Amino acid sequence: MSFPLEAFKYTSAANVAPGTIVADERGNWYMVARKIGATANQAVRLNRNDNDGALGDLLSTIDERVFAVSAPYTTSIRAEDLFDLRRTQDGPYPGAVMLAEPLAIFTFDNERHLIGLDGHEIDENTVHTRRARIMKWSVWLVDQHGRQVGDRPLVEVDATAQ
Repeated sequence: MSFPLEAFKYTSAANVAPGTIVADERGNWYMVARKIGATANQAVRLNRNDNDGALGDLLSTIDERVFAVSAPYTTSIRAEDLFDLRRTQDGPYPGAVMLAEPLAIFTFDNERHLIGLDGHEIDENTVHTRRARIMKWSVWLVDQHGRQVGDRPLVEVDATAQ
């Protein structure tokens, strides 16, 4: 599958808005994130790699240039099955999308954080009382009209295999 090059900007991760999906040159995918009260960008790891961290890691920085999805393209986050929810106090299942207001990705650095799908940290008190999670989801490239670009996602997230 190929993606149009104009859908990506090669830039410093520090210059990218929270919520933007980016990839480094090794093929690692991230969502740019910002914690409450912070001014610097961080990044949520969206895929696994034996050498470079784990799914759901909240990295303090990406010290390199990245391929960032850029206008007029954007991304769409899609659940494999909206109703295949894991409802448990077990876990923590980093990388899962937590049912919260708004929906949020469960992440870790030294402590746990919830990063909304817009890239901004949210208050943990907004999480569904039974801690329901969407375990399998993906990020798709879409054009300015919301139409899917390509026949496969940029990255697939499976938080069940932890």
